[in-house]
Amino acid sequence: MSPTNPNHQETPTKTTGISASIRQTVSPELVLQEYLEILSRRKWSIAAVFLLVLAIGTLFTLTRRRQYEASTKLVVMTRQGAEGLAMEGAQSGIADELGLLKNPRNVQTQVEVVNSPDLLNAAFDQLTPEEKTKAYRSNVLPLWATAIENKPETDVIQITVTSFDPVISAKLANLIAKTYLDRDLANNVSATQKAETFVQVSLHNMEDELSQAETDVQNYKKQSGYNSVDQTLLAEQRLFTLRQSVDDAQTLLSGSENRAAELGSQAKALHPMIQASSTVEQNPVYALVAARVSDLEGQRVDKLQEFGANSRDVKKLDDSIAEEKDRLAKTAENIISQTVQGENPIRDQILTSYAEELANKTALQTQYDVSQKLYENMLPEISEYPAKEKGLEALQQKEDALIETYTMLSERLYSLRINENSNLPNGIVASEAHAPIMASYPKVVLSTLMVLILAIVASVIAAALLERFDSRIHDPMRLDQLTGLTTMTAVPEIDVTNTAERPLIGAGHDSQAFLESYRILRNNIAFSSPDRECRTIAVTSAGQGEGKSTTAINLAISMGMDGKKALIADVDLRRPSVHTALGLPRDFGFTSVVTGKKTLEEAVQKTAFENVDCLAAGPLPPNPTEFLNSMQSREVLFRAAEVYDVVIMDCPPTTGLSDVQVISTFVDGMLLVVGLEITRFPQLRSTMQTLWQANAPMLGVVINRIAPNRPGYGYYYSYYTYYGSDEATGGKSAARRRKKKKGAY
Repeated sequence: MSPTNPNHQETPTKTTGISASIRQTVSPELVLQEYLEILSRRKWSIAAVFLLVLAIGTLFTLTRRRQYEASTKLVVMTRQGAEGLAMEGAQSGIADELGLLKNPRNVQTQVEVVNSPDLLNAAFDQLTPEEKTKAYRSNVLPLWATAIENKPETDVIQITVTSFDPVISAKLANLIAKTYLDRDLANNVSATQKAETFVQVSLHNMEDELSQAETDVQNYKKQSGYNSVDQTLLAEQRLFTLRQSVDDAQTLLSGSENRAAELGSQAKALHPMIQASSTVEQNPVYALVAARVSDLEGQRVDKLQEFGANSRDVKKLDDSIAEEKDRLAKTAENIISQTVQGENPIRDQILTSYAEELANKTALQTQYDVSQKLYENMLPEISEYPAKEKGLEALQQKEDALIETYTMLSERLYSLRINENSNLPNGIVASEAHAPIMASYPKVVLSTLMVLILAIVASVIAAALLERFDSRIHDPMRLDQLTGLTTMTAVPEIDVTNTAERPLIGAGHDSQAFLESYRILRNNIAFSSPDRECRTIAVTSAGQGEGKSTTAINLAISMGMDGKKALIADVDLRRPSVHTALGLPRDFGFTSVVTGKKTLEEAVQKTAFENVDCLAAGPLPPNPTEFLNSMQSREVLFRAAEVYDVVIMDCPPTTGLSDVQVISTFVDGMLLVVGLEITRFPQLRSTMQTLWQANAPMLGVVINRIAPNRPGYGYYYSYYTYYGSDEATGGKSAARRRKKKKGAY
């Protein structure tokens, strides 16, 4: 903004093509770099968590009591259900009861049987009290002591026992297998005996039911007169034949009626008598008209000899000739003078055929009536057949089912008697357990490895949690994404002996990298608006202690070094600090000029830096925001911009204060200072929202206090450190380092 144009205009933020290209090029490496920086930042926390977890895990592993595992393997004989019991159409009650006696076997079922507390405790009770105490220090089998599992895709059950004594582990595993086999054999014998008794009772009951079913079938046949399904088939065939005869007779009768009606109609249409002979002679009327036509034509010829064809007399004759010719055309030339009548032979022949067709119709009607009566008489009889057939079929099915069940029970009884004499357990011991040599727990190598992995994971998680809950800004590369502004410069961190001392250019802080960072800032400000001069620049930050005042002073010094007349104005009317950094009084200053107590020339103070003057804050007003928003404050700064080449304003922090919004309306550009490891994300977001809402003319971001050894910046700063030291040593140390570096290559 120029002094003559107080209206604020937005300055669009520009991002150079070079920086955008760099971000696109190195984006994959930046992700890895961020992770490495996080690990580097949290290295002491990671180390502490790692060592703590490692110590706890190692102590836990070394203090555990040794445990020993022994395993016995059983091969189980599986069964695919109770053979022959699930019969289709048989009585389901019998199959269900037999299924209860001999349950189907599968490996998983037997695993549950072996793993039942009753069986395990029965095997455990076979140990002596001394063995129980030695193995578990208790008379109760602990839950962790046994593991029963099935090997995938096999019928093998593995019984694993864990205890503090290797010999007892093997003994107990073998006892569990033996207990299972003994119980299984006893169950098989008992189940076979129960099944045999049940089948014998069922066979006796089945004989009575089968005899009764046979009697019911015979009685039904006698009472109903219906013996088999064939009787229904024969009746249906006969009924079908009668139905076909009725249909055929009806068709023939209909045809005969149609023909008789047609012959009768033809006989009525013919006359009984016809003309036998006739005499033909010329019609006298026709001869008379022809003679008149000939006479008129002769008269016309005579007239033509005297008159022309168009004369009146000739035309009159032409009309008469035409009229007579028309009458001649309508008169018959010949007529019948005499006729003789006789009987019609065609009518006589049709009457004969009509009489024959009437006789045929009578015969067909008789045939139709007989067939229809037979068909109607048979319908009631055959309609009773489905019910009789259904009743007979139900009785026969019951009889067949009883016969099938009786046969099955007979075969089952024979099979059970064989099994009773040859019962064996449904499993065998594939391998017995033997006392192990080495302990199964703790596994020192595996436990140590797991502890190491756990320590690494815990330390990484701890670092991630610390990073997650740490809202400070650590990565300068993310500022473009967070603010949408161009990074104007990166100011390196300078070590100062006194914490109250500020690192100012030319005040004992002659680091080339430090000085060059402000030169870059000065040049970028000039390049950011090449079409107009940036005369008034406001410097702010998100919060306190981020280096905005130091940045404002050093920017003014760098402007002065460039030959420009610079004024550093302290407009932080809440906690001013520029006068302290420059060693000047604050008895008068900006507020004194605004209130009219002093002129601008009287309030401006000289500094120890060339071309740099200072306008201190002066006495603090009770209402800073309203004070800055007054026309007097604007006019003071406009006059200062007319006197000086550039006016640098040190503003208060943006977060929670409205002063910067007011200042942004009458400056040409604004710089936002972000202190690494100081500025927090919430404060920065609030600051950007405040500046965007005020439509502030942002120039960019100044990254402050960046470590010289930071990845991506170390080479830059080491370059100036390397060559900057020659100013003090006359170039000798630089020559030695270059020689040493050349030898390294």
